[in-house]
Amino acid sequence: MGLASDIRKDLNAARKERSDKERVMLLSTLAGEVERVGKDSGNRETTDSEALAVVRKFVKNAEQTVADLAKAGRDAGHIQREIGMLEAYLPAAVSAAEVEAAARAILAGIAGGNPKAAMGAVIKGLKERFGDRFDGNAMVPVVKGILGD
Repeated sequence: MGLASDIRKDLNAARKERSDKERVMLLSTLAGEVERVGKDSGNRETTDSEALAVVRKFVKNAEQTVADLAKAGRDAGHIQREIGMLEAYLPAAVSAAEVEAAARAILAGIAGGNPKAAMGAVIKGLKERFGDRFDGNAMVPVVKGILGD
């Protein structure tokens, strides 16, 4: 059972409950976007990594909306709630300590040389190691700190 079917199952459950219209609207939009990705790519099922990318895009957009509302001095509580609902579909985040340990282990296997090349090799290794849990926004600053950039 993949992420797309989990979202669809949660949408159906929310529709049956009939108590949370915001949740139904969010999950309906999310499920539609997730399904559209697969259909646009050859009328096939959406993969978990594609569905995860859609969820991350939704979270990023919601976070930007929160920032915009905060600048305007308006309440963003309902958007924060949506972010909480969306984050339930994201894999557990990798801690900075895990990233640092993994980056140091990868660096140990790389011969000295160009720091930019080392940065690329470390990021590639982290992507391979953490897969869907890889978050460049969180990992790149840690790697830069290790490399001394």
